[in-house]
Amino acid sequence: MTVLAIILALIIEHFQRPGPEWRKFQWFDTWTRWLEERVGEHDWMRSWGGLALVLGVPCLLVWLIFADRGNWLFMLLHLAFAVLILLYCLGPTRPREDLQEYFSDLEDGDQQGAFERAVVFTRVDNATDLQGAARNVSRAIFMETNRRFIAPIIWFALLGPAGALLYRLAWQYAEMVTLHKRDNDAIEPLLFILDWLPARVASLAYLLAGDMSNGLDWLKGRLLDLTAACRAMIADAGLGAINAEESLGELEPLRENRAALDLSERSLLLILGVVAALSIAGLLVY
Repeated sequence: MTVLAIILALIIEHFQRPGPEWRKFQWFDTWTRWLEERVGEHDWMRSWGGLALVLGVPCLLVWLIFADRGNWLFMLLHLAFAVLILLYCLGPTRPREDLQEYFSDLEDGDQQGAFERAVVFTRVDNATDLQGAARNVSRAIFMETNRRFIAPIIWFALLGPAGALLYRLAWQYAEMVTLHKRDNDAIEPLLFILDWLPARVASLAYLLAGDMSNGLDWLKGRLLDLTAACRAMIADAGLGAINAEESLGELEPLRENRAALDLSERSLLLILGVVAALSIAGLLVY
């Protein structure tokens, strides 16, 4: 049922393209605020105990729903619910959609407009020119493909709908902590744990779908480093796999960014094929 649920979710994602308006997390914000009002003064709420409560309760409820699959009718209902949860945890949008206006500016020669849209997409403002901003876009494409699609699918394959929900809620809570300046010293270690396996799977997929030799040169052995920063490793693996140069020339941004999108999408299909093979072999729990 794992592969079928993933395929159905990706088909709906491709043709229906549910956007951020469908993937709303106000209920989660309300839940965290409710907890803050009642037990927020305790020190354990700002560490692993708080994460266990904030993230654990919604994921446990989902896990209980899927604990007993029952007869074939219940299995069909579970399949439909699993597809909905996975679809809810993907995205909220595809990088290619987010970059449409950026690409239009590049094609029209509007460098200032492209630069500003690049900063919005990457949420990084350390670039001083269009070439630097475009390189940040390439890096963000690889990292966001992992965060929005690859990682949720991997955790769905390993732990079922509760796994995908855990990953999405962890990132959602991390953004809430930053936005509302809440204290929790365990959220970054948790994100590292949740990203550790998907980062290596994504990096390996980029290498297999692109130039492995050059990609390995960019990684410099980090694929086997247990403590390597996940997001930087993903970005470097992708850049190496598309034969990116150390610095961009004036005519390179459009080509490199589109190559990054193409590689990230091919890699997602490769990972889906591996998940299908593991599921057929009976090596996946869900």
